[in-house]
Amino acid sequence: MTDPTFDMASELREEFERQAEWRREKAIEFPHDRRNAEAAAHLDKLAASVKDCPPEVLEAFYELFEDAPDSEEWLEMLRRAGLDQWPDTAEQLCRNFIAARTG
Repeated sequence: MTDPTFDMASELREEFERQAEWRREKAIEFPHDRRNAEAAAHLDKLAASVKDCPPEVLEAFYELFEDAPDSEEWLEMLRRAGLDQWPDTAEQLCRNFIAARTG
């Protein structure tokens, strides 16, 4: 039996990795704009920190995410990570999303 928390963590880590890869592509496309490379590095840091995110935070995040009418709020948070928002960890970004959805 697969641990559902592990699946949530893997999915979140992969989402950060996909976004970081997109930012790296943009850094190549726009080499004079350092923000994309910086954002990619920050997203890599967030991806690496997913393993330390408490299971209850992951569960609360995914419960709210699944109930959201759309994921625009989360996508906006991802787009801004490393550009004008600098959450230290994946846990902090998940908690920010939770607060935004429940606040």
